[in-house]
Amino acid sequence: MSSSLLQLSPGSRNLSQAEKRITDNYFHSNENFVPPGTQVTHMVTQWGQFLDHDITLTPENEEHDCCTRAFNASDECFPIGVSATDSFYSTKLVNCLEFSRSVAYCEENEGPRQQVNGITSFVDASNVYGSDDDQAAFLRSFVDGKLKVGDNNLLPEIDGQESAGDVRALEMPGLATMHTLFVREHNRICDLIKAVHGSWTDEEVYLNARRILVAEYQSVVYGQYLPVVLGSQNLNGLSLSEHGSSYDKDSNPAMTNEFATASYRFGHSMIQGIIQMFATDNSGKVDEYPLSENFFSTERYHYNAGQGMEQILMGLVSQPAQKMDKEVSSELTNLLFPEAGASFGSDLIARNLQRGRDHGLPGFCCYYKKYHDNNANCNDDWSEKYLGFSTDAWNQLQSIYAKPSDIDLFTGGIAQYPYKGGLTGKVFNKMKGNYR
Repeated sequence: MSSSLLQLSPGSRNLSQAEKRITDNYFHSNENFVPPGTQVTHMVTQWGQFLDHDITLTPENEEHDCCTRAFNASDECFPIGVSATDSFYSTKLVNCLEFSRSVAYCEENEGPRQQVNGITSFVDASNVYGSDDDQAAFLRSFVDGKLKVGDNNLLPEIDGQESAGDVRALEMPGLATMHTLFVREHNRICDLIKAVHGSWTDEEVYLNARRILVAEYQSVVYGQYLPVVLGSQNLNGLSLSEHGSSYDKDSNPAMTNEFATASYRFGHSMIQGIIQMFATDNSGKVDEYPLSENFFSTERYHYNAGQGMEQILMGLVSQPAQKMDKEVSSELTNLLFPEAGASFGSDLIARNLQRGRDHGLPGFCCYYKKYHDNNANCNDDWSEKYLGFSTDAWNQLQSIYAKPSDIDLFTGGIAQYPYKGGLTGKVFNKMKGNYR
């Protein structure tokens, strides 16, 4: 990955080890339950994750038991400290959350530590087909151009594990559903092609079906998803009209570090902690489940010979997403990926903040100056209030951070008011759209 701004080293800002969780526990807390928004359905959130897994994957070091060592005892350990007064983890006698650093990308001439994107950064449906030839072949049936499927036309079980174009496909039932939907669509297109071009080889059918599906996928991304996320009026000048655009082969397709590590994680605010399933005949809600009990679980996805997948899909287009704001469901902040039988998990937002610090992202102030107000002095006191924050949010930030320049990019970016019809504030909006 590349960064448009100078990277810093972990800990170079004035931050305590416990501050990651303090920020989350206080500033991003959803303890008072903020009601769902009315702007978009949960499909926007789920599509965002599906797209994210097409364009970015930051490999992590496989360090274990970082919390049992002294902080930074290993170059690849960067555990998250938890305050003794934490409202949740203190009741679980937890004072540390496991965290290992992202794999470093090293060049011959040493410079700031950099990270690598483990998949293609193009919007190319690599989440369906894989990011290399071996993975693509692994997923193919080699019959009539089709991809492999399992029982009930669900994701195939290959080498004892349900498989898709991305290794994170089973992370959430809704994500597995999206992967299944696109595998089915590819195979449907194959049937249509074969009906017209009966003499075509498996390879010809596969490649043409893939081209068509990628075009469909890109049409949704650029024609439907981005207008919602960025605001349709903000797309002017980006050459992303659904009626035509241009392709510049000289454009740098690399993923920026601040996009992958902070701004495109905005959707975490919109994830519902309780996921609803709806009947396929539009008769209404049939079930619901807490997200924390269904990470990497396919039980509801497989329910009733695959009917569960259809009900999850109907739920995605029926259930409102959470409002885009600084609050995040406790299913993500207290119960992320819990171990079997545990009453607690990790903290997604604390991990977001720690990941940004691991990657050396400058604080929110630097990006505020770039995308919002170049004249902002970002001084070390709180006399100058940044535009786009509520008074309450600004006061909360003062109680957490020593000075404005310490505010994490993710925390500041997710707290701003929406910008010109988009979902996020000005800084994240312009960062995602890569415009000024």
